Amino acid sequence: MKKQDIFRAILLVLVTVPVLYWSTSLQKQDDSTLKVALNISTSIDDLDTKSIIESADYSVLELLLSPLVEYNNQGEIVGAIAERFYWDNNDLIFEFRKTTFSSGTPVTPDDAITTFKRLMILNSNSHGELANLLCIKSRPKSLSDDCEGMIADGNRLILRAKKKTPFLLPLLTSIDYGILNSRLIDQNSLKIISFSDTSGPYKLNKVDGKQYLNANKNHWHYRKNTPQIIDFVPFDYDINSKNSAENQFIAGRVDFIPTASEFRLNNVDYIQKRTAKPFRVHVTNPIAFAYAEYTLPGLALPIEARRHIFACMRRAVKKHLANDPSGRIATIQILPPSSEGNLSLEQMENIESEIEKHNKPCDALGIRIAVPNFLLNYYKKILDAELNNFNLVGYPDVAVFGDRTDKDVPELTILGVDVSAVESINSISYAVKNGILVPPGNQTPSEWLKTYFDTPEKSDRMAMLQSIQFNTVWANPRIIPFSIRPFASVINARWETDFSQLFANDPYWKIKLK
Repeated sequence: MKKQDIFRAILLVLVTVPVLYWSTSLQKQDDSTLKVALNISTSIDDLDTKSIIESADYSVLELLLSPLVEYNNQGEIVGAIAERFYWDNNDLIFEFRKTTFSSGTPVTPDDAITTFKRLMILNSNSHGELANLLCIKSRPKSLSDDCEGMIADGNRLILRAKKKTPFLLPLLTSIDYGILNSRLIDQNSLKIISFSDTSGPYKLNKVDGKQYLNANKNHWHYRKNTPQIIDFVPFDYDINSKNSAENQFIAGRVDFIPTASEFRLNNVDYIQKRTAKPFRVHVTNPIAFAYAEYTLPGLALPIEARRHIFACMRRAVKKHLANDPSGRIATIQILPPSSEGNLSLEQMENIESEIEKHNKPCDALGIRIAVPNFLLNYYKKILDAELNNFNLVGYPDVAVFGDRTDKDVPELTILGVDVSAVESINSISYAVKNGILVPPGNQTPSEWLKTYFDTPEKSDRMAMLQSIQFNTVWANPRIIPFSIRPFASVINARWETDFSQLFANDPYWKIKLK
């Protein structure tokens, strides 16, 4: 049996049959608080839909806000705040359900328009732009400015696109477009004033300075057996620490380790060996992408030097992942291997043949590589086996280097992101805006995305994706793909879950007491 077939078989078992240690049934407990191991990048008060980078931040905002439409477990777009939606020529019409914010005030089409205008004015959100599709004359510069493509008509929101496009509806599933209470947006700074009155399944509450999420009983997803209070518990990434997510789970200090906490499938065994308590495991398809990214000083290296470092790292990762217990697969692509718009077989063979021409063991040219602290030992073991002359340094947050060019900036940073096996405009927009996919030539990210949006034929768009991938990994290397793996989460067995295999996030409103 081929290695990939073995992996698929293992994954199928893990996903289709909930992993439940102990078969004894548990009595329902009165405590409906869900204690979640999650490290949020900032105070919940300071989260903002205009700048979502961390998956943990996305996960929390998804609890506080609801979009017009959302994906179900099968990957179909279904109604959320909009109970019904349909195209009428170039008009995409949303009929709002009779729903309210957590305070009981109605969610209206005007709230949606204010939410969308805010992002258009700030012009910084990560998952695609509405202005290019809806604002025919000009982008609004204040909340009082008009965007003629957004019309409130009673309980209907009409989005009048420049032309009927397959991207508008999927774009609106992103939590970037979660509907804010317009009364809680500062009219001048456009800052979100509070998450105490929200459109999502939860609202923010504070007790003695500690932040909790309380269930929004006005929400259509609300049930009495879903978590009523969510308590976020910080953790150490070092699994040997008593405060690691795994050890807190074993000790009963947390009930749930979500995918956004970077939990690995191979750590299931660690938990199983140290507790007799029953728990469940959820596993996604392989959509967690690990990679190295050149910083601005790294991009100053000649193309051939960057390709040489790619070759060194490719061999190291591929060798290490030959029998990986967490389901990692070595890759030279940015999107999952089965994705549309991937590199052609000829392109992959050309890259692989060039990689084989580089000497072993590899001289890594003295490069400095930044890696998150909790992954330092893991990557040191991988790279030490194949590379010479490099310096691997752990940092609490490798994203701090940004566009810096000073002498303290390492040439490479090691990162991770979730990717999609289908054409997801949200994922593509995020990747292009954040430099994970780099347009060829002199195109800016905005120009490339506008062209992509305006290209009606899917085959032409797939050719664009193939071109941007090849440019990013080889023609003018910016990204060194490492591996792709499934996401995993674990939860105390007194809770049942109904999560999808297709997406990285864990919708907490699909968690229920047994």
